[in-house]
Amino acid sequence: MQLSIMLVLYALSSLSMTRSSHVLKEHALLSMRRDVQKVNRAQPLAKHTVVFAISQRNIPELERILLDVSDPTSENYGMHWTRAEVGAFTSNPTATEAVLEYLLTKKEVTIDHRTLYDEYITATGPVEVWEALLNTEFNVYALKEAHSGADSVESDVGYKKVRALIRSESYSLPSELSEHVTAVFNTVQFPELRRKRRSVTVSKAKKAVESVLSDTTQPGIMSGYVTPQLLYQYYGISNPVGSAKVSQAVFEAADDAMNPDDLTLFQQTFNLRVEAISQDIGGHVSTEACDYFFL
Repeated sequence: MQLSIMLVLYALSSLSMTRSSHVLKEHALLSMRRDVQKVNRAQPLAKHTVVFAISQRNIPELERILLDVSDPTSENYGMHWTRAEVGAFTSNPTATEAVLEYLLTKKEVTIDHRTLYDEYITATGPVEVWEALLNTEFNVYALKEAHSGADSVESDVGYKKVRALIRSESYSLPSELSEHVTAVFNTVQFPELRRKRRSVTVSKAKKAVESVLSDTTQPGIMSGYVTPQLLYQYYGISNPVGSAKVSQAVFEAADDAMNPDDLTLFQQTFNLRVEAISQDIGGHVSTEACDYFFL
């Protein structure tokens, strides 16, 4: 009797040690997904591709810098970084090396792709390998509608036409990889649910626009036309004045031209600040642009 109890306690202890060696990362959000149906277990030897998102360094600081260079009132406005500068600032060689070394111990796994600064590492291997590594169970799921996404096939699984995906309902990472990996994709992620409510949302937006259009008592609003004043009212713009540090390309043409007098007339008609074109690239601005036409 004592021996049996000791064996049970040992088994529970071993199970606890196994579980503690993995750190839970994500759960699939399937409770509201009526378009998803679990079909069966994925075949152990079936090939499946996953993507490891490597933990990046200095993300909070990078966000602060982004907001700073995007603020017209900042002295650093417009001093955007190059791709190489961002990559050097956020890349995490230690995490990359840890993930690659771990994957290289799995002889059935192949590294398919690494992004420029190793933000993502794509690898393919048998389902059984990923199940062991991620402490999970992969299944085949049927989606009632076609969505964009990876590793999908067309088949008939209880519906007229569905898409089959290999996914899991949760996954964990080995403790030695947990801090080095932000997420593993093609595990618990499903394509976005396409809701039929979209038409209702469009209908509400249409009614809101029609309501604004019908109010022709407001200055600058003309029935049936989209004017600057209409846009101000609809989007709640109280101070429609841009920064002198910001410029935009508002007109582009191939062999046509633009008459700057038309721009001035438009600005005066709708009580806008009269401003000339700041830069003409290509010589397509002319006051004689509309003086003649060809038959």
